[in-house]
Amino acid sequence: MDGSLKDLNVIELLQLLLMGQKSGILKLTNKNDVCKIYFSSGKVVYALSDDIRYRLGDMLLRFGYINKEEKANLNLDLQKEFPENVYWENSNIKLEKLKKFLLPHIEETIYNVLGWNEGYFDFVEKELTNLPPITLDKNTQSLIMEGSRRLDEWSLISKKISSVRTIFALDTGSEDAGITLKSREWQLLAHINGKYSIQDILEQTNWQYFDIFKMLYGLLATGFVKIVGEKDITINHKPLYIPKNKTSSKVDEIQYIEQGKQAFIKDDFDNAVKQFVSALAVNEKNLQAHLYLGITYYRLGYYKQAQEELTSYYLRYSNEETVIICLGLSYWQQKNYKMTLELWKKHQKQEFSLLNKHLEIFEKTLDLIEKAEQTMYMLLSPIIEQEIINS
Repeated sequence: MDGSLKDLNVIELLQLLLMGQKSGILKLTNKNDVCKIYFSSGKVVYALSDDIRYRLGDMLLRFGYINKEEKANLNLDLQKEFPENVYWENSNIKLEKLKKFLLPHIEETIYNVLGWNEGYFDFVEKELTNLPPITLDKNTQSLIMEGSRRLDEWSLISKKISSVRTIFALDTGSEDAGITLKSREWQLLAHINGKYSIQDILEQTNWQYFDIFKMLYGLLATGFVKIVGEKDITINHKPLYIPKNKTSSKVDEIQYIEQGKQAFIKDDFDNAVKQFVSALAVNEKNLQAHLYLGITYYRLGYYKQAQEELTSYYLRYSNEETVIICLGLSYWQQKNYKMTLELWKKHQKQEFSLLNKHLEIFEKTLDLIEKAEQTMYMLLSPIIEQEIINS
């Protein structure tokens, strides 16, 4: 059984497999994320995800159960069935100690995918053998009900807090009005300093994503905290492999670029980045890889990185219209309007029709921005002056 999640969503799939008392593996794919849910007679017994937030090795490392070396040995290849069994058999970790962690982790992995309404599913019916030593012992209908409740809460939370990059600070001007906080909420407040993002707090604690978002939503609603901004994006895309010698790597270099282009065409931008970065690991002077990487970064919204990669290409090939436009747009997105204007005006006389159209639109937009800023100054200046006088 397979199909699109637009036709049959995850909750409906779980209900269908529960009613049919099916055993097997349900594989869910949503863009770059893959999750596998294991069923035994309609009951969910296990789940694995390659989402870094729910990847078992990363979670065990984050919660302090294993070290980096042990994590490297715990390779959760989703093409295999229960790949972690090999690890458990050779591990010194006491499973009873992990049980309180692993069971909620399996549940969180399932709750994470219940909201997927895009992507594909594939269910393979089979009797499960060689199950991991710790499996879920919870009614599937209970999972569905709890997951549905969480989805309702997420719809409210996401209207106020939309990203793990969000930074909070204590709202010192608020009044607590006799509100009593729970001990974990007090612990969370200790991590809020106007600098840490939600992602930073997640890395510093052993709490689940949903729990932190829910607590922050409550603290925001009661006035204990306020949103002060978002943390800048930082990227650490590592190559798929680093060649031992460059003389024998030309084939790999070409292959990475072609695989990156195919991934880009399919809108699989994260994979495209990995392929182009790998090509540059083979040959850092490959300007084609710089160009494609720059365009991919732009599509991902990493405008600073896009600018750097496109500049590498532009310095060698400065007369390609599309590259000039993309480089200018990457400056524009960073609100570096001066650089966009200088770059595009530099090539204005080359009679690039598309570039000149962009330049025309940009100059009109820039004029509107300047007029808006002048209007705001005219409106606010008397108010500010009056405030100064009154003080």
